[in-house]
Amino acid sequence: MKALIAAIVLTVLALVGSRRAFVSGKLPFAVQTLFTGAEFILIGLLLGSDFLNVIDDSTLELLRPFVCVILGWVGFLFGLQFDRQTVKNLPRGFVAMSAIEGAITFAAVLPVAWFLLMKTTNATSEVIAVAAVALAASAACTGLTALALVEKRGRPGSRPMMTLLRSTSSLDPAVGVIAAGVGLSLFAVHPFDAVSFPMTLQWLVISVCLGSVTAWIFVSLSLTRTSQAELTVYLLGIIALAGGVAFALHLSALFVSFVCGLVVANLTHVGSIRGRVMTIVAHGDRFLYLLLLVLAGAYWRLPDIRVVFAALVYVGIRLLGKVTGGYLSTRRLARHHAVPPLIGLGLVSQGGMGLAIIVELRYVVDQPLVEVVTSVAIMAIIINELLAPWLAIRTVGRTEESVT
Repeated sequence: MKALIAAIVLTVLALVGSRRAFVSGKLPFAVQTLFTGAEFILIGLLLGSDFLNVIDDSTLELLRPFVCVILGWVGFLFGLQFDRQTVKNLPRGFVAMSAIEGAITFAAVLPVAWFLLMKTTNATSEVIAVAAVALAASAACTGLTALALVEKRGRPGSRPMMTLLRSTSSLDPAVGVIAAGVGLSLFAVHPFDAVSFPMTLQWLVISVCLGSVTAWIFVSLSLTRTSQAELTVYLLGIIALAGGVAFALHLSALFVSFVCGLVVANLTHVGSIRGRVMTIVAHGDRFLYLLLLVLAGAYWRLPDIRVVFAALVYVGIRLLGKVTGGYLSTRRLARHHAVPPLIGLGLVSQGGMGLAIIVELRYVVDQPLVEVVTSVAIMAIIINELLAPWLAIRTVGRTEESVT
């Protein structure tokens, strides 16, 4: 009964939130920065077991299939964007810059997270490895919410910089999704063992094959003339299949669905089935994102001083990685265009993909350490979302000054 009530409450909250912008553009900028999506995490915290207990641990477990579809939808939509033609039409070097920036951020956070978890917990090395990789993968992702706020205040001189920031924020989550998929494949405990490949690489191969096979099934079903309703049913079925099998094998539903979306995007013509699929998936994106925010809040436990300290360390290391990655990845572009050295300050927002990686970790790896790691990551995401608009507008402002 409680699971039904929780599902109804989640649906109502997401429907209400998806019918409006996060915050009215008429409000002062300082007020707008408080409503970039983090408020739904706080609503989830209030509904969780620490307060109203509407969404308790048993209810969260019953919602596992629901979460599986959400993660699959998010991963599929993200992969669907990487068709050949779209990537080819991006400004030259943007893909490489985004990959370098994301990889440097991942590399900066991973050893620090691994070291701190090794020194402060008694968990097994495999659990520590999975948690550290998930934290670093989440850190590599950048969100677009803060940039949307800044863009409303921008002047013509900021448009090239906003294009660069938006493109990077749209592309660098690929680093996080791939890293999370590889991390769960290599270090998570899977239902059975196989010895065909060294270092458990068979599970990474299985992840890629699962995403590719489900993509082939979907494209095969949609080759004949189908209505929009039939296409929606096929899409939901494929996402549920890919994500469900991934969860059953303790693999990353995000990564498997990302591969599925990537293959679908490149097996179909841009003007035919892909456009229809993109329309269906994009329409449900905001609704599912808000559901994810509320669920993340329900996972969150009230932090003690250690969690607060760990979250601040995580925020600091991630900020260092973003600044370093932004600087190194844009040096070639800076020879011909005005690019501030601290462009990474415009990439602080962690966004929905970073949150999805942490939520997935909570379901795939059922260990006490993961609950603490989840609380640290969610608190850090809230801090980043509060800081991101201010840092981004400062970055864009410096670009405008250099242009004038």
